[in-house]
Parts: sequence; C-alpha cells; structure tokens
Amino acid sequence: MITLADLNANQKRAVDWNKGPLLVLAGPGSGKTVVLTLRVVRLLEENEDASALALTFTNKAAAEMRDRMDRRLGKHTDRARLCTFHALAIDVLGQHGRHLGIRPDFQPMAQDEDRVAILEEVITDLPDGDAGLPPDRANLLHLIDRLFSESYGGDGPSSSLTTTPPWLPPLFRRYCDALVAANRLDFGSLLHFANAAGHVAEDRFRVREAVVPHAETVRQAVVGNQAEEAQYVGRDIRDPGLTPADCAVLGRTNRLVRLAADVLQLAGHAAFVPQGKGEFDSPVPGVLVEALRLANSRHDRVVLRRMCRQWERLRSVAIEPHAVGAAAALAGGDFLRAWADAGPGEGRTALQQIRTGLVDGLAFPGIVDSFLDDGWRSWGDGGADESSEEEVETWRILHRTSLANMVVG
Repeated sequence: MITLADLNANQKRAVDWNKGPLLVLAGPGSGKTVVLTLRVVRLLEENEDASALALTFTNKAAAEMRDRMDRRLGKHTDRARLCTFHALAIDVLGQHGRHLGIRPDFQPMAQDEDRVAILEEVITDLPDGDAGLPPDRANLLHLIDRLFSESYGGDGPSSSLTTTPPWLPPLFRRYCDALVAANRLDFGSLLHFANAAGHVAEDRFRVREAVVPHAETVRQAVVGNQAEEAQYVGRDIRDPGLTPADCAVLGRTNRLVRLAADVLQLAGHAAFVPQGKGEFDSPVPGVLVEALRLANSRHDRVVLRRMCRQWERLRSVAIEPHAVGAAAALAGGDFLRAWADAGPGEGRTALQQIRTGLVDGLAFPGIVDSFLDDGWRSWGDGGADESSEEEVETWRILHRTSLANMVVG
C-alpha cells in the first residue's frame, strides 16, 4: 500500500495543500490518482465532519481510488463520493433535472444509432432541412459533442471553431430540446444539462427530506448530510417499535438507498437492497418489453429502432425503422401500428398478440399474463432457450410478487 512516505516532495505538497484550488500537472503513470486519493484520505482523517467529492474520467480510476481509500482508512466510508463526471451528472439530473424538463427516469444513450435517430428528426424539422449540413451524420454528432465539451450555450459563435456555420446554433438548440422531449440524454449532454440544473437548483442542495410511509401525516426533517438522513430513517423505524420486515425505504438514487441499508445493518436491522438488471439478454422477453414501451410512446423513434433490433434478433428478419417511420405517416404517426403492419409472416403468434393486445387495444396486463403463462414459448423458433426460460421465470416471480403486494396493500 502506497503511503505518504512513498511520495516525492511535490506530491507531498499537493496532498498537504490547504490554500484553495490546486492544479497538478503530470504525465501518465506519474501518480496523480494516488496523490488525489491520499489528499481525500487526509481531509477525512483530519476532520470527522468533512466530506469530499472526487471525479475521474473512468470507472476504473474511480474504483482504484475507492479501494485505496478504504484500505488506507481501514473501513468503507460514505463521506467521500468517488465517481466519474458522468456518474455525478446522472445523480444531479436524477434529483434536479425536472427544472429543465428532464424526468427522473431519463435514460442515457450509449449507441450512436439511437443518437442518429433523434438527430434525423431534428434535421427534418429544420426550416431548410439538411441543406448545407454535412451528409455524414457521424461527423455531425462529433461536432455536437465538441460543443457540449466547451459548454456551448446554443447562441452565437463556438469558441472552438474558426467559423461557426449559421445552421449550427439552431441545430444544437433543437437537438438539446429533442433530447429533453424524448427524456434520453447522450453522454455529452449529461454534463451540459447537469451544469445547467446545478445552477438552477444550487440554493436547494442543503435541505434533505426523510419521509416515512407508515406515518398518517408526512414528517419533514432537515439534516446536515446523507449519513444523518439515513440515521434518521433508522431511528424512525426503531423508536415506534415497527417491524423492519414490514418497512420499505425509498430513495432518490441507488446510492442513497445503499447508504440507508448500511446504516440500518449497523443498527442491527436486516436490510436488503434489490439489485436490478438493465435489460433482458434474450430477445424473447425483449420483444415484448419494447412493444410495451412503444405502445406507451407511439412516436418514439428510439424505441422503434430497439423494437426492430430485438425482432431481428428473435426472428432473423429485419424490419427497417425508416420504412416503418414513413408508413407511420399514413397511420397517424403510430409507429407500433406501422411496425405490426410491416411484420412478415414469420412470428405470426407474436405479431397477432401484439396487434390484438397493444395496437388495437391497450390490454397491458392481459398480454403480459398470457406471455408469462407459457405463451412466450410460441413467440420465436429457437428463441425459447435456457436463457429465455430463466429470464421469463424471473419476470414471472417479480410479476406475481407485485400483484400479491397490491392485493395485501
């Protein structure tokens, strides 16, 4: 384990610096991460009320810092938030994105094809269409990312470009508006919107609320930090003599929930944090999930592209999203109806159930129940493998548990 004794004179000066902001310039492999980690450790050791935020560019560096800090302190501490810039942005937007019109359930976009789908919609709505724009959409996305990186506001010339084309400011503004409208943010816009939301909500960060579901009236408590908030929740379960197994703790972020669970466990409560899984690996349930999403958002081109991709994985038959979008113009803009009309003969059972349950009606519970009651086996030839069966069974258990809780409640 690296200690202060292993540092050179300049590294020690950086660790011990107490006179405001400090810029440390050094090449790769020179120990910048070690210096930053030891600096955080020193701040926490010297002041038990201190907290720290350390941001890195990669998950690997953040994990390395966390491991070194825990080993140095001999324990895990939640007084330090060690994460990437984008992870912090997601946390900020989850809490304060509503000030910009971003709902807490927004989804980050990692695939360029999803970004291109939104960009195409934006270009279509431009007064002059794609006149004067580079034909390569990848280059356009690269240019937009460059504007995000310089904190471009959407008006006037770009500071990183010698010449700013006249079509660029409106394209950038409309692209940002389209991301907010779709409630989907790409990685560049995460930092852009988090910065904007941070300024709007800056004066609201210090007040935290703890709400207990068993109370007949809502109680509010102002606490100093997240650890105190979690301790308050623990006391509010213990003092009235409640049974922990009958209590649920809800948090704005997974990190807050895990923090509350750690505090409750230290107090002797058996706290359990459910771990969710992002998406299904098997295309069998994947097709139904995307169909449900598209039924709930009939004009979402990003969901349409995922729906087409899952169908191709399931049936090995491609349905072109652009063709569906064009056909949807004749069906009131309903992507799901146009997709079902474009569906080939293969997979007739799945198509028929989607059409009956989701296109012509909104029988969400009915199609899910039918699917989980072994109806999924007829959805795809070769798709009903072990992975499909395992994921459908997991969904079935969660579905029945949810229904049972609703009945008991």
